[in-house]
Amino acid sequence: MARLEAREQRLRDKIAALSPATVPELIRKARPLFREKRACEDKRAELAAIPKDKGARMPTGAELLCKNLMLLMYNVLALLMWASPLKEVRQMSIGRVQELLLSRCFLACPDKQGMTLWIDPVCDTSEHVLQEELVRLLNEASLSLRGQRLYLRLLDPPRGPLLL
Repeated sequence: MARLEAREQRLRDKIAALSPATVPELIRKARPLFREKRACEDKRAELAAIPKDKGARMPTGAELLCKNLMLLMYNVLALLMWASPLKEVRQMSIGRVQELLLSRCFLACPDKQGMTLWIDPVCDTSEHVLQEELVRLLNEASLSLRGQRLYLRLLDPPRGPLLL
């Protein structure tokens, strides 16, 4: 906008400095100035047509869609956890589910029945029970990926020291 205003100021200065001796000379020198004035007006109209909130969060944009999808996912997850017989799982927060299951390393293995996601187990045995329960609940929900059944499995925890 500042460049357009500077351009318009230069045009006004050119018009003020215009002092032709004859009418034909005035017409000849005024034509390019008139074209430049028209171009400035078109550019100003183009800039005015750009919404003021461009680049900002739009009330009907993708952000709202993502927020609603996340709320739906949280609700489905809460309903799944509520079906658990374990009180700790029923009272678990989304952050705790993330810690026990969703932020763990996965290994995806496609097979004839569908897709199996092998999940790294937690080290603590008391938390391992909670992780197993979450896996059981998600497997009972019959999840699918591109039309194929999705199975979650826990990898066997390492026993003894690892030799490298």
